[in-house]
This record gives sequence, C-alpha cells and structure tokens, in this order.
Amino acid sequence: MPMPYTPPYAPMPQPMPMPYTPPYTPMPMPIPMPYTPPYTPMPMPIPMPYTPMPQPMPMPMPMPTPVPSCDLSCSAQQADMEAVACNHTEMSIQVCDTYSTCYEKQVRAWRSMYNETCVGPNSTLETLRYELYIVLKIECLAKALNQPDSTRNAEIQACSARTMSSFNLDAANIAKCSQAEAPWQTSEYTPCLQMQDVTNYEFCSGTSAFAAEYYKDVQRPVFPRDCESECCLRPPTPHKRPNV
Repeated sequence: MPMPYTPPYAPMPQPMPMPYTPPYTPMPMPIPMPYTPPYTPMPMPIPMPYTPMPQPMPMPMPMPTPVPSCDLSCSAQQADMEAVACNHTEMSIQVCDTYSTCYEKQVRAWRSMYNETCVGPNSTLETLRYELYIVLKIECLAKALNQPDSTRNAEIQACSARTMSSFNLDAANIAKCSQAEAPWQTSEYTPCLQMQDVTNYEFCSGTSAFAAEYYKDVQRPVFPRDCESECCLRPPTPHKRPNV
C-alpha cells in the first residue's frame, strides 16, 4: 500500500519568554503637609477716635388693645361688679333725695310752728305776754284800791294808764322763740354731699375714679371690657341738696 505523504518535520516555534513582573504593591500616599504661608506680621490697627454711642430714641408706648374676652366668666364678673356699683350709686342718690324731701318737710313744719308760736301779734308768745300784762295791771289796780282815800284815785289812774312796756313780761317769754333758725346745724346730710356730683364718684361704674380704684391691678395683655352698666349708658341724675 502506498504510504501517506508525510511532510518533512518542522519543529514547533518556542513562545517568547515573558519578563518577570512581581506582584503589584501600591505605593503609600504621602501625608499632606498643611500649607504654611510665609510669616508676615499683622499691621497695627489705626486707633479710631472715641465716638459715644448714640442713645436710642424712646419708642412710643403703643396704645393698649383690649382683649375681646380673655375669660367669659371674668367678663361676666366684671359686668356684675359694675352693675352692683351702679345700683349702689342710684340707691344712694335715692336715699339722699328722700332725706332732702324729709328735711324740707321738717323745716317747713318747724317754721310754721315757729311763726305760729313766736312771730306776729296773733302768736302764742304775744298772747301770753298780753295775758300777763292784764294780770299785772289787775294786780296794780287791786293795790291802788287798797290805798288811802287821799291817793286812791291817783293810783287807780296811774295803773289804768300803764302800757305793756311798763311791766316786766319776761315770765311769759318762750325760750325757743329766741332761735330764729332751725335747730339743725346743717341742711345737708354729710354723706350726701358727694352725691351732688357723681361724674367722678369712686363707687359709680363708668367714672375715671372707679376705673383707677378697681382696675389698677389689671396688667397687660388683659384689659377690662367696655362698661355696659346702666350708669355708663345713662349717667344717674345727681342728688340735690334740700331747698330751704
């Protein structure tokens, strides 16, 4: 049999040798050094002239803003207090007006009695003085009748001619007739003097004096509500002193 063709022997090429490379080890990073600029001395500051600090202008105090209602019960209590104060003022004026009416009535009664007793020809005093005059004149005539005949008629004539001014009639005087004015020292009851003008009465709600006394301890932001008592809506008519 024929032999297959066999080419001439050719040796295999040898691979190129690779250079030796050791295992990779990263280089350590250097520690960064902080930057230090070259030394430059700081310049000395230029001294500034002293300028005083201007005083701030005072801010105007804002007007208080009433709180509509911090507490419903508080508002109700304020309204009750103002109503009581108003009622007190009105009742005080009523009492003082009653006093004036009573005083005027008493003074008129006293003057009527005084005039009836002490003033005028028909008064009780003049009646008593006249009656005493008649008694003393009768006594004078009785003494004259007891005189001797020689002087009896002259004594009788003298007694008959005597007038009231010739007799001492002090026994008929009435002591209270020496006082021509009412026996009371003043026509006004002292506590009622302040009721004659209640526009700034301390106990009348709605006045400046009332607010200063009863709301002086109220602090911001709480403020009293507007007064709604009868005295605030319609100030009471002041008391009038007795007209005598």
